[in-house]
Order: sequence, then structure tokens, then C-alpha cells
Amino acid sequence: MVGASGKVVAVEAHPATYAKLERVCRLNDLRNVELFHAAVMDSNEPVTISDLDAEEYLVNKIGTDGVQVPAVTIPDLVAKLQLDRIDLLKMNIEGAEVPALRGARDVLPIVRHAAIGCHDFLADETGDESYRTKDAVRDMLVAAGFTVTSRDGDPRPWAADYLFASR
Repeated sequence: MVGASGKVVAVEAHPATYAKLERVCRLNDLRNVELFHAAVMDSNEPVTISDLDAEEYLVNKIGTDGVQVPAVTIPDLVAKLQLDRIDLLKMNIEGAEVPALRGARDVLPIVRHAAIGCHDFLADETGDESYRTKDAVRDMLVAAGFTVTSRDGDPRPWAADYLFASR
């Protein structure tokens, strides 16, 4: 969708999912996709993420058990890739949205649009309040100058927790 001159930067933390992403890009000859195997956070310190099957997404998150992966901040990606703008920042990182956005404060002004998947529905389902990020994410986006909308009435809980931001 970005066309021949556009660039897609894809960051994936889980090693198995990253390997699948690499394979999809290779098989489809996607030459304008730059891949990074890392967790997007507010520091470059490695993090531990759960190492579970896709079906066990309800407990897939950053924690103390699992597999250690490198971390990267959005400003470091922007600097490494020499980006002067981000047309769409799409994020779905299982409750780590707040540290990722906190680490990105300095570069949020170059972001035009964002779609952030929050996971408050998982807090409701599991009782784990660390998934409840929607209000904090909304506040961070508004403070960065975005107009933020959501689909609060959507009957699909995961869809109702998405935030859409634009300038």
C-alpha cells in the first residue's frame, strides 16, 4: 500500500513470529520492508517476553518468564533509518504501549497518524491490570497534539480498545 517508493518498518519481538515475518517478506519479495527483531520499549535494555503459542495470547506479554529479546526505542529507529516523518505508526504490543510511547515522546511530532491496539479487554478477562493502558495511551497521544478517536461501542472487545490518532 505504500507504493514502490514507500517504506515499511516492521518490528517484532517474539523470535518465532519474527521468523514468520521474515519468511513472508522473502516469499513475497517485499523489498521495501525493513525488519527489526526487538521489543519496542522506552530503553534499549533487553526484555523478557512470554514464549507461548499464539493460542495463549491472553498471557503473552513482557514479564520475568520466557525468552529474552533485544529492545529498541522508536527514536533510535527514527535515527537509524534517518526518518523525517512517519505516516502511520501502528502498534499492537500486548500492554507495552505505554513504555513504547513514553520512549517516543521526542519523535511523536513527526508522526502523522497512529493506530494503537490497547488491551484493556485482557485486563477485564484476566484480572491483570498491567494490560489496562487505553486511558494512559489516549492521554499521551492527546498531549502530543493528536486528535484521538476510538470505537468504544464496537461489540468486538479488541476493536473497541483500538485508538486512532491523527493531526
